[in-house]
Amino acid sequence: HDTEQDVLTSHLLEEIDILVNAAGITHYSPLFVTSPALLDEVLRTNLMGTMMGCRAVGKGMLQRKGGESTLPIFRFL
Repeated sequence: HDTEQDVLTSHLLEEIDILVNAAGITHYSPLFVTSPALLDEVLRTNLMGTMMGCRAVGKGMLQRKGGESTLPIFRFL
């Protein structure tokens, strides 16, 4: 069952016309000494965070078929 917060969040997500998704994490270290685990953390957080943000608002945008747009900005390191 949906909580009041879930219903409100769902309603708000359906009304978004533009998404600028620019959040992420980074670690300052040279690539050649950065561990694979750290690279994986950065890539998963930044890429999946961007994709999940777009996914969360995209359905409402498509249903309205307007001039809405997303601007995903992410960095790898």
